[in-house]
Amino acid sequence: MIFKRFLKKKIPVERIPKNKNSYLSCVMVVLNEVKNDSRVKKCAKALQKANFEVKIFGLSSDKEQEGVKQVEIQGIPTLLFPNPRFTILSSAVRIYTWKYITQGLLAAMWKYLDIEQPDVIHTHDFHSLIIGKELSLRLKKNGQNIRWVHDFHEYVKGLDGLDDEIKELSLNEEKESILHADYLTTVSPTLSTALKNDYKLKEEPTVLYNAPNRSNLNLDYDLTIRKKLNLPANVDLGVYIGGISEFRGLHTLIGAMPLVPKLHIALVTETKGKYMDSLIENAKELGCYDRLHVLPYVDSTEITSFIRDATFGIHPMIRYGNAEVALPNKLFDYIHAKIPVIVSNCTTMKQFVNKWKIGLVFEAENEKELGNSIKKLLKEREEFTGNITNEILDNFSWETSEKQLKNIYSGMMKELKGGIDNIGKSFIKGWVNKSDFKHYEGIAVFHKKEMISQLRLQSVFGTVSNKKKNEFSILLPEKYHDAVEREYEIQFLPRGDILKNGEITAKFEGEFPINGNFEGVVDNKITGWIKLKNYNYPTGVAIYYNEKYVCSGTADIILEDKPDCLGFSILLPKLYRDGKSRKYWIMTDPWDIEIDGNPKILKFY
Repeated sequence: MIFKRFLKKKIPVERIPKNKNSYLSCVMVVLNEVKNDSRVKKCAKALQKANFEVKIFGLSSDKEQEGVKQVEIQGIPTLLFPNPRFTILSSAVRIYTWKYITQGLLAAMWKYLDIEQPDVIHTHDFHSLIIGKELSLRLKKNGQNIRWVHDFHEYVKGLDGLDDEIKELSLNEEKESILHADYLTTVSPTLSTALKNDYKLKEEPTVLYNAPNRSNLNLDYDLTIRKKLNLPANVDLGVYIGGISEFRGLHTLIGAMPLVPKLHIALVTETKGKYMDSLIENAKELGCYDRLHVLPYVDSTEITSFIRDATFGIHPMIRYGNAEVALPNKLFDYIHAKIPVIVSNCTTMKQFVNKWKIGLVFEAENEKELGNSIKKLLKEREEFTGNITNEILDNFSWETSEKQLKNIYSGMMKELKGGIDNIGKSFIKGWVNKSDFKHYEGIAVFHKKEMISQLRLQSVFGTVSNKKKNEFSILLPEKYHDAVEREYEIQFLPRGDILKNGEITAKFEGEFPINGNFEGVVDNKITGWIKLKNYNYPTGVAIYYNEKYVCSGTADIILEDKPDCLGFSILLPKLYRDGKSRKYWIMTDPWDIEIDGNPKILKFY
């Protein structure tokens, strides 16, 4: 077998420009054409929002495509690679065809990945698992600190419809690769547990529910499914969205339609082929073809708005290995459209629907029971709809999964190094490396697990003593300067990593090195003074109202009547200059030390 593409002249590799302000760069790999893969697009957009640089390596469906095509899909830079399947001269042996496809893509993608040099490779679904392993190992061998995240979309061991040889090869690749990944995610708790048990993982993969954004639902969306079909409100309409195959059990739904004579069913799908043709023929034979509607694909960001005036959503999946662990995205689309659901008794779907009481469950492939379930749901629809609460929509929303994904990436950022050097003149002194301030908020001192002082890392800019380190000092509140020995921990925020030598036992005594006074208002500005002894740190003040930060300013006014003191005069934002009385506090910036005169009730114009 030979790849015809390899015989062609090499095409120069063009690098996609990097975003210089991003925290981490990520290349996502998925072996499809991306545009209809809502999960991959949502993951990429979530990381973009968190200021990570993201590119997708996908697979073209164009048989005639020459070379790698650079496109943009919903604002995500994407490279679509030619599908090696179209270039293999012989495909008589399926397992070797699969291997050559994988190796062909691995070779093609490596040229681009080696130039991109991402911080993270993020692969999707079982097809790309071996590619993720090989690409990450190559980059590590080249000395790069690469991280690899893999997202399991399906349970390969349960894919009963997969070719036996391909399935065996895929399971071998899964076994060979899974322990090399730095982080694993998946789509349902049941699948997560199964993977942990199958491969004796230390932790279960993190579950990112394939749910829509709550914000997707648009109550003003004009052309809804009922309007498009020109069906009045009193006509019952069941909807199925997504791909259609024998494993999805749509034949059961068609067979049940005669049992509910006035029920209309809409299939929102792009699926074509023999099975789809058989459903239509069956509907004609049963006399219900006039109540069966096939509608084209609707973008994932609009689907909940589109189906919100349907009567219910349905997923009649047959029972097989992967089905037992699945929580399909269509199930979440239905509830986010606030319509109740009917599902077959596949284990995980059944547990979900019964737990939240959002619909009914029927025995898979049992047409009579499905018909009875539809009749029952139509009678009790209002009750099931009422159970679709804000709690369930918040728990199972992409907003929640997005936060989890962001946390995974935040945890993989380059480590900020730092340590504590000494304690003297009332201060804890240390250093941090310069390169990664943008990934962390600050440094904090804890006593008995309570944060007692903190320093924002931005506050130490400009105080660098050498090129590699930034020095800092932290002052504890005055009550800790009582000559009592205590144990302290100095940690990075927000992750809580302890600095080197950051577990200390110390006592502070002598005159407290800072004082000041919050005097009041002069010329419609907050005024006062600060005095800092034996230390040359830039001194500022931060203003708070009801523990909410308002603004900051600098103590930089020379006061003739107060030697060694610096005054401040700060104009508040316009929001607070409305003539209303409020209670304000002044803290030093940095260290949040409260000065004398706090709080004061003031009003500004």
